[in-house]
Amino acid sequence: MLGQLERVARDFSIPVYSGGGFLSLSATRLVTERALAADKPTLLLHVGDHDPSGEDIYKSMTEDAAAFVREDRTVHTIYLEAQRVALTAQQVADHALPTAPPKPTDGRSRNWTGGGTCQLEALPPDDLATIVRTAIEEHFVLDTYNRVVAMERNDRAELLGLPRGDS
Repeated sequence: MLGQLERVARDFSIPVYSGGGFLSLSATRLVTERALAADKPTLLLHVGDHDPSGEDIYKSMTEDAAAFVREDRTVHTIYLEAQRVALTAQQVADHALPTAPPKPTDGRSRNWTGGGTCQLEALPPDDLATIVRTAIEEHFVLDTYNRVVAMERNDRAELLGLPRGDS
């Protein structure tokens, strides 16, 4: 799954990382350091399971990372914002994905209002790729992006002595 998400994000020069469950504070700190190194506002797009733990992972990681950025930034125009891209209750319903009741052994389950739980892996890979690509594109001015990509393609062709459009 990580490789596929990297292929989707590569077109936009966006790095992809996998946390693999709850992040330690040191791993969250790495997220923060990447955001601070960019020296500009950072948007973190998150995909995870639709269950109490998946929602809690998103909430705790993004709140902690945003707080670290606020504390360590040098200017107030640097911040970290997060968006949960998948898996949502609506996506589970839209794609008719299999669900299971929340695990009674998970203490987070008693406050869970999201209906049946669902693993991210239940979403077909092409559908996940489309969801992630759409979420990324929502943050780009696509006409400008496409124009810049075409200009880069032509510059590359010129530098390599290729006919325009063949790079």
